[in-house]
Amino acid sequence: MEKREKSTNQIESVSNNWFVLRTRPRQEYRAKQNLENQAARTYLPMLSCERIKRNKRVIVEELLFPGYIFVQFSTDRALFHKIRSTFGVINFVKFGQHLAQITDAGMQSMYNSVEKLTIKNRSIQHSAPSVGDTVEITQGPFSGLHATIVELKGNERCLVMLEMLHKQVRADLDYSQVRM
Repeated sequence: MEKREKSTNQIESVSNNWFVLRTRPRQEYRAKQNLENQAARTYLPMLSCERIKRNKRVIVEELLFPGYIFVQFSTDRALFHKIRSTFGVINFVKFGQHLAQITDAGMQSMYNSVEKLTIKNRSIQHSAPSVGDTVEITQGPFSGLHATIVELKGNERCLVMLEMLHKQVRADLDYSQVRM
C-alpha cells in the first residue's frame, strides 16, 4: 500500500508535465477524441507526406508516432485511472515504475520540430515531378537529354519518354537522376 501512495504522490507533484499513452493499434484518433471529452489536453503529431497511389501523387497525413499519444491532465488519482481505462488507450508508457513524462518545454520543442518537418515536406512535394512534366536527365547514359514523365513508379522511380535518333525511347530512372 505504501508503494501505491508513493506513485500517486509522484503523479500529483508533476501536474504541468505531459504523459505518453500507448494506444490500441490504429485507434489513435478514437483515443484522442475520448481523452478530449474528459477535459484532457492531447497532442497527436502528424506529418503531411506525399504518396503515390494509382500512379498519382496524393498528400496524406501520417502519424509521427503510430500507437502513441501525448496527454496533459489534472493529476488527481480518480482521473488518472479514468484516463488509463479510456477507449482506445492501452496504458501509460512507463520506465520501470515511473511514468514517461515530458515537460512543457519538451513538448513545445517537439511541436516546433514537427512544424519544421511539415514545412520542409511541403517544399519537397512542390518540387517533385508529376506525370506530364518535362525534365532534364542529369545522370547516366542519357545525361543532358530532355524527357517527359509518363509514369510514376513508387516514391523513388519514374518512367520517362525521350526522343533519341527520331524514335521514342522509354527509360526507368530514379528521381535523383532527373531535374525539373
